[in-house]
Amino acid sequence: MSTAGVEPSDKRCLICTVPIRFTRLGAHACRACAAFFKRSKITGKKLICRKGDNQCVFRKHEKFMCRSCRFEKCVELGMEYSPVAREAEEDNSDDQPSPSQPQPDTLLEEIKTAYEKSFKRRLDNEQEVVKQHRLARWEHPTGAAEEFYVSSLSSFMDMFPTIIREIVTVFEQVLPFIKDLIIEEKAALFQDFIGKFVLVEGFYRSFVYIREQYAFFASLITCIDGLNMDQWIRDEDLVERRADFRKFVVNYSDEYGKLLTPLFTIEQFTEREFFALLILGFCDIDLSLDLPDKIFDTLESIRSRMFAELQDYYKNEEMVADVSSRMGMLMTVAHSTSQEAGLLMNEEYRTYAALFDICSGDSLLQEILFQ
Repeated sequence: MSTAGVEPSDKRCLICTVPIRFTRLGAHACRACAAFFKRSKITGKKLICRKGDNQCVFRKHEKFMCRSCRFEKCVELGMEYSPVAREAEEDNSDDQPSPSQPQPDTLLEEIKTAYEKSFKRRLDNEQEVVKQHRLARWEHPTGAAEEFYVSSLSSFMDMFPTIIREIVTVFEQVLPFIKDLIIEEKAALFQDFIGKFVLVEGFYRSFVYIREQYAFFASLITCIDGLNMDQWIRDEDLVERRADFRKFVVNYSDEYGKLLTPLFTIEQFTEREFFALLILGFCDIDLSLDLPDKIFDTLESIRSRMFAELQDYYKNEEMVADVSSRMGMLMTVAHSTSQEAGLLMNEEYRTYAALFDICSGDSLLQEILFQ
């Protein structure tokens, strides 16, 4: 950062218009925009305009701002950053585990273990909620022993706080650095991930159990009937302007259908791939978040490690002949579930959370849902 003299107090970032005092990376830009540009250059991610015309107006506090147009604005202003090439680390035999030492668990193994423990706790909670709301059985065609139920808005919102807490617990176990973050940083990481997690999990369970039906898992054992949204909004759901609210819900359902229905034509989606998408979805955060660079670097390292594990899984366990095609399929699923539908679900959940008092004094839930 260049700090050659303090700028007049009326100076503003030419990208997002917030007040600034210094120039950064050769441009009149705030710290957040400069950090966003720097991280974008380091990661080398290809950014695509959300509207497709590269004419988006960037607003600082807009939840789903266009990253591509923000980056292009940085370039237009002459912002410059050249990542310093890291020196190749020398091999050190002392750092290699000896044959007698246990091999460290992979990320895929760690999240599987943490998820399975969480699954049991969530299942207990969901079964209690099912009884309280007297949910009807969902008749599914697979003949599986599991019992599933028709979800409702009020029953889901009774499950939602536990779902959020368990998501945080799982990822704190798998990625211990999260425990050391202050509450605002932790909330920023999970704020856009909750919807991604629920969407990826719902897609996986729907793919396994009910892929031939126009339905989707809302939780572990409850499903939403896409052809009968009146089952989702019931008399017990005390919402005003019920007709308008129903239209609101149906619009979201239609958007999910457009994004997710084509995915059910893929031939295979394994449990390992499900866990991989959870990790990758967590690492794919908004580069404009005002977080320390160390957090972004850590997530990028985890992301790279996850891709390496996937390569190994495809080659040595699945014996996939064309790894690139399989990886491409997985990224297609990731884009539709985690990046597109997941963001829609975050919007929908925040609306529900505003209607139902679900935080109960929990400061982390409050930060995640309403920050």
